Amino acid sequence: MHDLKYANEIISMLKKGNFKNSKCSVIVNVTLSPFSHVKPEGLKETFKVLAQPEGYGHVKLNVKTGEFTMHCKSCKKISKHSEPVFECPMCKSSDFDIDKGKEFYIDFISSE
Repeated sequence: MHDLKYANEIISMLKKGNFKNSKCSVIVNVTLSPFSHVKPEGLKETFKVLAQPEGYGHVKLNVKTGEFTMHCKSCKKISKHSEPVFECPMCKSSDFDIDKGKEFYIDFISSE
């Protein structure tokens, strides 16, 4: 379900940028949270299915996994991670908060 929502957001952004049936190579770069249930392969496939009839079959989708921020309550250090963590990398405490950030965002669209 989120695959569909995100694919529609990408298409909406492409419409705003007038990339329909472009002769140029168009690449959309997006980021998914490591906490997202949406997987890059699923998003790419859903986008492909929706993009073709809309005139965006020529658009390539690059999907990367983002990072989250961990705030250690013990040593007060802040660290970034893209994989699950169970302790602070500095002091090994398991008392920390996580800022998940956005689940999905479009980084940029490039055309050549």
